[in-house]
Amino acid sequence: MVPLRVPRVYTRFMSLNVKNADTLSLITALATRLKTTKVQAINDAVAMRLQSLDRPARPDVDSLLEAIWTDQTPADRQAVQDRMAELYDEKGLLA
Repeated sequence: MVPLRVPRVYTRFMSLNVKNADTLSLITALATRLKTTKVQAINDAVAMRLQSLDRPARPDVDSLLEAIWTDQTPADRQAVQDRMAELYDEKGLLA
């Protein structure tokens, strides 16, 4: 089998034809807001999306609080409990 020879001009660049009207509208709006070309707007949007996929997911509040509580020393925990006691009276209402 003979390998297919592709002219060099086609190996580096390829056009993108957006046929979806909604997508084209979004691209146009983004390019207008960024004051850039549609190609640059697409490039920026795709780069940002890829970066967001590479970032670890944000932990939920319960996980963060659990990590904070776990990392505290007994003295830290006692200090937090003492401060909490100052905030509330014996009926559990704000002092």
